[in-house]
Amino acid sequence: MHKLDKKTLAMLRNWKNKYGLDVIEDRLDSGLFHNDKAMQQACYAWIRAQRAAPVILLAVKFVFGLAVFLGAIASVIAVFK
Repeated sequence: MHKLDKKTLAMLRNWKNKYGLDVIEDRLDSGLFHNDKAMQQACYAWIRAQRAAPVILLAVKFVFGLAVFLGAIASVIAVFK
């Protein structure tokens, strides 16, 4: 897969902050990087990764939080045995 260069990545991050991911996707759909299909596909992959990142982070926090909670319960149970 094609990797995004620093200039393109900076542009995508700037647009994400200013306009949001939907606007970037609309621009890709309307022909942004139409002459470089590999770059266009890399941009779409970047958008998918950006959309998945909050979900992954939430899942990681949940799993670690659950582990801490279960560890605390196990400690309390061990104290009262």
